[in-house]
Amino acid sequence: FHSLFSEKDSLQTREDRIRSLIRRFAKSGDFWELCDLEEEFYVSRTTLESDLKEIKSRITDHQPFLKMERKGTLIRFEEDEIKRRNILIHLYCENWDYDSREGVMLREDGIESDVLEQIRLMVKDILKKYKIALDDFGLIYMTMAIAVCYVRILEDKPLYLKDVEYSCEDLCPKAAVRELLDGLSEAWELSVEEGEAAWLSNILDQLSILNFHRKSIEEVQAKTHPACSQALGTVLLEIREHCG
Repeated sequence: FHSLFSEKDSLQTREDRIRSLIRRFAKSGDFWELCDLEEEFYVSRTTLESDLKEIKSRITDHQPFLKMERKGTLIRFEEDEIKRRNILIHLYCENWDYDSREGVMLREDGIESDVLEQIRLMVKDILKKYKIALDDFGLIYMTMAIAVCYVRILEDKPLYLKDVEYSCEDLCPKAAVRELLDGLSEAWELSVEEGEAAWLSNILDQLSILNFHRKSIEEVQAKTHPACSQALGTVLLEIREHCG
């Protein structure tokens, strides 16, 4: 069995293990014992260390720059709820089942399909009401962000205003998110902290910034990281050099 599960093309590939480990570390703030992980995933210490090195490359050395903490044979991600949520959203977006004939669902357990469908329908109605346009990616990302919000509240990991500030200055995304959360919190019978509204408003504002709206350079730069402008300048320069 150890040989079978260690094969790259086995039922559980290296990518499966890496994604499973990332999800586990992101959801739990506990330290994990390497020996327990070896036994659970049927891999050697060398293989596990190789997987952890790849995780560090994806999570620590690149966005969202979440540190991996180690104490001897114990390991976990640092306590940063917003960065942990960022990881979970991307994992769920990557695992979205686009071919499902049963509506919105994930390819694996994690968030109930009826919850996702409830969120999707309400998001669609609210965006239409407030005339906020999102492309397909933006709609999926917003749905997953709300789903992660729901899961983290259930896991007693809510966001408070001390954890996140409103960077969104537009009143429209704020009002849309507030109405959306009021409806969902009533349906879920959960109390939703104001920090959740701030976090989701910021996300909605960023997702809608370039969707079907004419914006000046100054308006865009006011809402994006300076590195975006630097990257764009580099790309345009290379295009001019190669293409004229």
